[in-house]
Amino acid sequence: RASRSNERGGSCDPAITSTGTIMMTGSGLLAWCNGMFVPAETLAVPYYDLGVVAGAAVTEMARTYGHRPFQLDRHVNRLVSSLQSLGFPCHYKTNEWIDAAVQLVEHNAKSFLANDELGIVLFSTAGANPTYLGGPSELVTSAIHTFRLPFELWRPSLTAGAKLSIPSMRQICSESLPVQHKVRNRLHWWLADRQA
Repeated sequence: RASRSNERGGSCDPAITSTGTIMMTGSGLLAWCNGMFVPAETLAVPYYDLGVVAGAAVTEMARTYGHRPFQLDRHVNRLVSSLQSLGFPCHYKTNEWIDAAVQLVEHNAKSFLANDELGIVLFSTAGANPTYLGGPSELVTSAIHTFRLPFELWRPSLTAGAKLSIPSMRQICSESLPVQHKVRNRLHWWLADRQA
């Protein structure tokens, strides 16, 4: 397996040979990272990435119906708009994100049952932390992965209802973080869930 870096992003462990042939490993599921399809189990965000260091990542999640992405264009448009609005590096055009997601779903859906549906997660980070790397860097992690939607986990809430509680943790105010953008900085969500 050849490993290479994409000029628009950081290095990923690719599943594409120099001839463009997709190579399978492990589960056979693929992910997309910095313009390349890779084995899903090798998709990773580097420790020096601001997505890890500072939670500085923009994300969107779509889903499939009948193994077809639903309103994918709306999700991708919001992702790209948010990246631009927040001043994140934006190495891929809307059509590139959409094409990659559609190809990914077509491939990965073959590993699931006909009545299974997939979640489609798209994200892009603010890039590498220059302090960790000793200077500025153009390395960014832009990725797409899919997963089987676990409807069985949500069925009890649907059939029996859900108990709600109001924790003391509050949403980050819009003066600190524009709430119209979906970002990965969700520590307050996690803390609120633990309290609830």
